[in-house]
Amino acid sequence: MSKRTLTNGIMYLFLSVAAFISLFPFYWMLVSSTNTTKDINTGKFTFGDQLFANLARFAEQVDIWLIFGNTAKIAILSTVFTLLISSMAGYGFEIYKNKTRDRIYNAMLLTMMIPFAAMMIPLFTMMLKPTYWIRTLRLSFLR
Repeated sequence: MSKRTLTNGIMYLFLSVAAFISLFPFYWMLVSSTNTTKDINTGKFTFGDQLFANLARFAEQVDIWLIFGNTAKIAILSTVFTLLISSMAGYGFEIYKNKTRDRIYNAMLLTMMIPFAAMMIPLFTMMLKPTYWIRTLRLSFLR
């Protein structure tokens, strides 16, 4: 066996494990949506026959159309404003050349490199206590 074959085998093994780790939560989500709570807690890995019962129970507990409507509003408005502001910022950075432009650009890039997951809990606790905006649409626009 050549060194290249061994290297390719190790690479494919690593990529296969990474693909399994990435795709397993989606498989588990689909399987869980078709099983009862008891089956999920026991770790059943096969599809069940409770999909429509689970969907009906979900529809009774939450207002599905409100959730989808809020999601659509946030997605559309976020996309429009991101395109607008990013286009204006890109135009400004390209047209105006001076010393502070590079500093502002680097500061903007630095703030964009902070993952949202690192800010999620502090933002949640910050918005929970003083404003009591939890479960309202206006809180979604503050992030």
